[in-house]
This record gives sequence, C-alpha cells and structure tokens, in this order.
Amino acid sequence: MPLKIERGFLNLRASWRLGGRGFRYMVSKSFTPEESFEGERARIIPRPFRIILNEKGEGKVKLPGFRIKEGHFKNVLLLYTFPSYEFKFSKRSLRIIGDEDFAELIVEPGENCFKGYIQALEFRKAKRAKVEIIGANDERVERCILETKRIMEFSHTSLTEPLLIITHPMLLEPRKLLETMGIKKAVDGHGSFKLRFCIELGIKRELKDEADFKVDVKYRKIRNFKAIQIK
Repeated sequence: MPLKIERGFLNLRASWRLGGRGFRYMVSKSFTPEESFEGERARIIPRPFRIILNEKGEGKVKLPGFRIKEGHFKNVLLLYTFPSYEFKFSKRSLRIIGDEDFAELIVEPGENCFKGYIQALEFRKAKRAKVEIIGANDERVERCILETKRIMEFSHTSLTEPLLIITHPMLLEPRKLLETMGIKKAVDGHGSFKLRFCIELGIKRELKDEADFKVDVKYRKIRNFKAIQIK
C-alpha cells in the first residue's frame, strides 16, 4: 500500500544548559520538507550531510532523509549519510616558523579523501605536530586526525560507511547518534571547515597555520547501506 512520504532534511542543535536543577541537555529539532510523494519506495541519492558534535553531544547535525506522514509508521524518520566527497582547499601549503622550529604540511585532494604530506619538520623546542579539522563558523568543535614527531604521509576521509538511520523524532538525540555510530566526536560531512596545522611548544602554547576548505557532494554509486536504529 502506497504511503505518503516527505523528502527533506532533519536539523538538530544540542547543548548543555544550566537550569534550576543543574545542567540539562537541550535539543532543538526540525524537519524541513522539500517535496511530498506517495509510494512504497524512496530513492536514495547523494545529498549533503553534516555532523559536528563534541564528546558531550553538543553541536549541530544535518541529515537528508524521509518522513512518513501517515499510517502505523507515522512520523518515523529514515535518515542517511551518503559518503561522497570532493575537497577544495583555500591553500595547499601550511607553514609554521618559530624561533628554532619549522614545519610544513602540503595537502592534496584525492579520490573521496584528502592526502597530507608533512615534508619538513625541524624541532628544537617543539614537542610534536598536530593536524586538526574544525567545524567552521560557530561550530567550534575540533577533531585531531594526526599527531606526529616525524616526516610522514597520511590520508583522511570523512565518514566512509553509508548509514541508514531509522528513528522517531521523540527518540533522536545527537548524543544517542554518536553512541549508536560508535564514535566519541564527529567533524564530518559536507560544507565549510578549517584545517589547522600546529606544533606544541609546551603547556597551552603552540604555533599554528590554518586553511579553509570546502567539501562538496561528488556523485558515486553505493549499493549497500548499514542500517542502524536509534531508540
């Protein structure tokens, strides 16, 4: 029997706030429909998603998907992440020059990922180099993707596994999403980000260089999704 279905995006925003009885986990939720149709099937196509959450479940989430409008499964959400990425950087070289320390990172977009080459590392006072990804604008969530004391190459990809998330708006919380996905924090998906290259000189002292980068959707076929249920 055909169902009435809406296609659109779910937006979540979460934070801990101090109230009369202590801190409370506050979540705002909204589903923005873009089209409605009737049917028994819904085609999943590459669409942008974004998950920016710290260890406490604070941050923002934007996921494409479907909302069932009637019947026994009314308001059930079928959300998904489609790992399809194209990276564009504002600059390819990040350099750090201190009194006695020097480090350089070269970044290069790859196939559904980006590659990094730490091709110079001269330390006298510095203890190590780090590469971090940061949610842009007001999403100040950081994720360290590399720590090293030597020259090396690496590659980084956002979430690689296609996920189909089955849930209900009353049950869905960003912290539950992290728990169900089996990760502690996330700075993943599409949109604007910052890449930070820094060297640590001591406690709370570091030198850094940053590059803006954007992740767009790049079409590719994915046949199998891992289904997870949030309840």
